[in-house]
Amino acid sequence: MDAVTKLDRWEDRREIKNLMGIYSQCLLLKKEPVVYETCWAHRDDVCLGFNNGWFAGADAVRGYYETIDQATRMQRDLLMKLYPEQCAGKTEEELYGIGGQEIKSLNNAIVEVAGDGKTAKYFAVCIGLVSQLDETGANSNWVYSYWCADLVKEDGGWKLWHFCELKDIDNTCGTKWGVKDPPKANAPEPGFEGFAQLPVPQPNVPATLRELYHGGRAFTQTPPLPEPYETFAETFSYGMEGGAAS
Repeated sequence: MDAVTKLDRWEDRREIKNLMGIYSQCLLLKKEPVVYETCWAHRDDVCLGFNNGWFAGADAVRGYYETIDQATRMQRDLLMKLYPEQCAGKTEEELYGIGGQEIKSLNNAIVEVAGDGKTAKYFAVCIGLVSQLDETGANSNWVYSYWCADLVKEDGGWKLWHFCELKDIDNTCGTKWGVKDPPKANAPEPGFEGFAQLPVPQPNVPATLRELYHGGRAFTQTPPLPEPYETFAETFSYGMEGGAAS
C-alpha cells in the first residue's frame, strides 16, 4: 500500500469517526429535524435498527426523526404550561429541546474501509445517560449499547447506509438492573399526565433484534466486529439481511 493510499484511508477513518460523533451530538442537541439530511445517504435502501425492529427505507427512517421532533415540541408545550414563570421571556424556538438530554459516549471504535473505498463499517460501544420526562416526572437511565453501521461514500463524503443502536442495558438510575420488564421507578406525578401521550416511533418492520439483558436471558453474542474486506459483497451487512442482531 503506497503512502497516498494510506493517507486516504486515514482521512476516511477520521471522517467516519467525526460523522458518528456528529450524529451523537445531534441527539444531545435535539437536532432531529436536520439529522437525516446531515448524516444519512440519499438512498432508498437505508435502514435504522433498534432492539424492537427496523425502520426500513428512506421514508421510514426520515419518519423516525420526524416523530422525535413532534414529541420534542409537545414536551416543550407541556413544560411551558407547567412552568410558565421559568419559561417566561423565551420564544418557542429557544425552548425547543427542554426537559431531556441524551449523553451518548462512543468508545472503542473499530472502523474498516473497503479496499475499493466505496463502503465502510463502524462498530463502537456506547455508554449513555439519558434523561427524559414521562408521567412519573423526570427520570434518568443508564444506557449501554452497541452502535453498528455500514456507510457509503456519497458525493465525496461518508454517509450512513445501515445503522443499528442495540441496547444491552436501559435501566433507571438507582433501580435494580438485570430485571426483565422492570416496573416504573416512581409513582405518577401530578401535572405530568400529558407526557404519557408523547408519540413514540414504531418500526415499520417489527422484530426482536436484541433482547435487553436480564438474569434469564440466554447467552447473547455481541454484534459481529468489522473485518478487512475488499468489496461490500465480500462482507456481512449491519442492515436488515445482515448480522447486526447476531
